Amino acid sequence: QDVYYIGTVGVDQKHPFYAKAVEAHKAMVVGKKVLIQTDVVATNSAGQKLAYVFLDQVDVRSLVNGRIIGDGLGKLGNFEGNGRYRMYLENLGFIASQGKVGLWAGK
Repeated sequence: QDVYYIGTVGVDQKHPFYAKAVEAHKAMVVGKKVLIQTDVVATNSAGQKLAYVFLDQVDVRSLVNGRIIGDGLGKLGNFEGNGRYRMYLENLGFIASQGKVGLWAGK
């Protein structure tokens, strides 16, 4: 099932970090048990399912959306009207960019 991570957007394919980001993301979730949690808006205007994705348990420490942003595998994206973990994800995005993690390393 395709799910679009609430609050994240992937790295542009032209970015030098793109291949590493895709590889790290696959290593994080492929073949693993994930739990999907929707928020207020479960589907965007394009009909795509929006969700928070967790590894093993619904706990902010296992929030894949957060790991993508915090590890610099993606940037903050559109929350589509959802706000359950918005402040947490925004803080992770700031910390990752200031710490020059992942896609921010070359900047």
